[in-house]
Amino acid sequence: MNTSDRYALLLHRIVAVRLLVDPEKVIRIAKANVARWIARSDPNDPYIRSYFEWKTILESYSPEEIRRLILREDDEGQFLRSTTPFAGIVSRDERIAVLRECEEIGFV
Repeated sequence: MNTSDRYALLLHRIVAVRLLVDPEKVIRIAKANVARWIARSDPNDPYIRSYFEWKTILESYSPEEIRRLILREDDEGQFLRSTTPFAGIVSRDERIAVLRECEEIGFV
C-alpha cells in the first residue's frame, strides 16, 4: 500500500465512524456528491464508471456494508477510496491530523 492509499484508508476510518454515528447524513452528502459528478460528467470522463458504481452502492447497500467496503484493504477497497464520494465528511483539521499521523509513521 502506497502513501496515498494509506492516507485514504485512514480518512475512510473517520468516515466509517461517522457512518455509525449519523449514517443518514453521511449517505445524503455522498449521494449529493455523486449526483453532482454525474450531472457534470461527459461520456469520456475516466471516472464515470466509478460514479455509477458509487450511485448503486449508496442506493442499495446498508451503512454497515458501505463501512466494510470503504475499509477493505484490497484492490477493490483502494479503488473505491480513490473515487470517494465522501467529500465534506472529514474536516480540514481532521485531514491535516491524518497527514501528520502518516508523516509520524513514515508514510509521507
